[in-house]
Formats: sequence, C-alpha cells, structure tokens
Amino acid sequence: MKDVDSFHFGYTRAKVYELVTGHCPVGKRILEYSCGDGALCAALQEVGYEVTGTNYSVYKNANKNVKIVNGVDLTEKTPFENESFDCVIISETVQNIPNHVAVYKEVARVLKQGGIFVMTTPNIMSIKSRIHFFLTGLFKVKWKFIGFDVPMDCSFAYHNHPVHLPVALYYFHALNMKPIDVDGVYPKLKSYLFYLLFAWLIIPCTWLTTMKKETNLANSKHGKSVFEALTARTTLCCDRLALAVRKEGDSAAGEVQSELPDWITRY
Repeated sequence: MKDVDSFHFGYTRAKVYELVTGHCPVGKRILEYSCGDGALCAALQEVGYEVTGTNYSVYKNANKNVKIVNGVDLTEKTPFENESFDCVIISETVQNIPNHVAVYKEVARVLKQGGIFVMTTPNIMSIKSRIHFFLTGLFKVKWKFIGFDVPMDCSFAYHNHPVHLPVALYYFHALNMKPIDVDGVYPKLKSYLFYLLFAWLIIPCTWLTTMKKETNLANSKHGKSVFEALTARTTLCCDRLALAVRKEGDSAAGEVQSELPDWITRY
C-alpha cells in the first residue's frame, strides 16, 4: 500500500488514510462526507478504491478527478442507497453539527454490514482539555469560542458541538457499530507531561466511576470499553480523536437492563 507524506498531506488526513487502508480492502466503495477539496478522496482513489465525496458548499479548488456531490446536508437523508458503501469517512466535521445522532444514523444507513466508519474530531477528552475545562469552564477545541455577534446561519464555522466520547460510544452501540480502533492525532509534549503528572489519579478515578459508581455501566463490558477508551494514552495525550468503527448489524435490540428515569413514560 502506498504511504502518504504526513507533513505535506496533513497529519489528520494521513491518519484517516492509515485507518481506511488498514481496515478496508482496496477496491471497496468509500464515501467521504464533507470532503473539502477532495485531496483524501483522490489519494484513496489513486490506490484503487472507488470513492465518492460530498460537500454542503461548492469548493472552487475541488479535485476535478474525484466525484463530489454538492449540496449534501449531513443532518438530513443523503442521496445514497441503504448499505451502499464499504467505508464512510467524516473528518473534522461532526464538531460543527448540533445533531450528532442524525449524522451517526445516516452513516449507519448507508454503510454495508461489516463496513467501516472512520471519524476524526477535536479531542475534549485529552488531559489538556480537561484541565482547561476545570479552570475555565470552556472546552479546549481548535477554533476560538464563537462570538455572540455571529449569525446563527454562520455558527457552524465554530466547534460548538464537540464530541463527548462516552456518549458517542453509546450511539455507536445503539446502531450496532463496534469501535475497533480508538486512536489519536497530534500528540503534544505538554499532554505527555500532564500524563506523567496526573495519570496515577485519572486512571483509578475513571475506573472507579465507570466500573463501580455509574449504575448503568458498573461491572459490564460497556463500562470496561468506556474506561479503556477514556484512559488510552492516545485519548489523554492527543489533540484529535481518530476512531474506526465497524457496523455489525442493524440497530441493537433486546431487553433494557439499565435503570430508566421515572419520567420517561410521561411523554
């Protein structure tokens, strides 16, 4: 498999390329939502994948050799058949969208059984971000906090909706998609120093919370998966999350074992 130059191609794109080529055989159909200029699509197409990209807006500098469908809104049904792609990519986009559930549902709809979903997003689970939130009440994300003079129809340009990893893991499970790779991009020296200082406290506290205190997670495989994801070194030390998730069936079904709030039957 052809390698890419991470420095010139971009470290995030290079990580997506690595995850796709590592989990999806060459020749398969790939869909990249919000593909921008189509550079990643072009790189994957060059090594033998059948690639389609989408954008909401028209990019004047988009690669002319890549099939890009414009006007695609990720929060609505997209113009693709059910189970029509072997891999779906959403890179550096979900944090701009209020309705993550709609996005994940649409991914699950167009993804084939056994297909792979690859997502990157700013990592608010890093130690650096946790300390920043503890001290300021604001998540540490790439873009500045939105100005209050920004019109609502322009608010998508800011990272107003960062991904909360445990909640994302729940949605993946509910859609019968299983995480197979929890990785990161842009490890920072400061974060590794924080890791050396605070890991001894973070890891046991996270274990105690996920495995004992949280009633609906305690002593379950799901509590274990959340604990492992939250305490992985890449999660704690990287500025970006990079996830690979495999679709294993339709939506998860079965008897609810969790304790549901009393008011759930009122509506």
